[in-house]
Amino acid sequence: MSKRRTFGRWLYFIGPPLLGVALGILVVRHRQPQGPAKQVANPPTPAWSESFSGHVVKVYDGDTIEVLHDQESVTIRLYGIDAPERHEPYANKARQFLADLVWGKDVEIDVKDMDKYGRTVGIVKLADGKIANHELVRVGYARWYRYFAPADRDLESLEAEARAARRGIWAALPTRRIRVSSGSEARLSK
Repeated sequence: MSKRRTFGRWLYFIGPPLLGVALGILVVRHRQPQGPAKQVANPPTPAWSESFSGHVVKVYDGDTIEVLHDQESVTIRLYGIDAPERHEPYANKARQFLADLVWGKDVEIDVKDMDKYGRTVGIVKLADGKIANHELVRVGYARWYRYFAPADRDLESLEAEARAARRGIWAALPTRRIRVSSGSEARLSK
């Protein structure tokens, strides 16, 4: 093969991308600024100790809701609990329980934090004094999220109570079988 033919193939395959890069550099270098940069409005980020009220307009799953506050939607992740995900057992029951508890109602949110997805993390209080976070754990549709709420003794005791009563996600606790010396089996719960 001749050098001219090899160079032609190289130019055929490599030429267009190189031309595109060169044009891109030229455009960027010669671009004129079009005035001051526009400021994009950031969603309101409440202070960590702030509380606010709102109307629940959507229930995403067993531990996430959307609240309308001052004509703006705020996504709330319930503090200190973890409900089953969509593909896990009891996910629909947890979502339905939370919807029955808070959907269409006015709630008070005690803001605790913001998570890595930009959601407000908080305690959801109902008008009758119930705390949605606690109710989900009490009936066994969520567990105490020890990693994010290690000092919350209310959630700890509510989870222990739900486990002992085998409610919700704790109803199907696995059992172990052990061999006894006579060859029969005995069941031990974990």
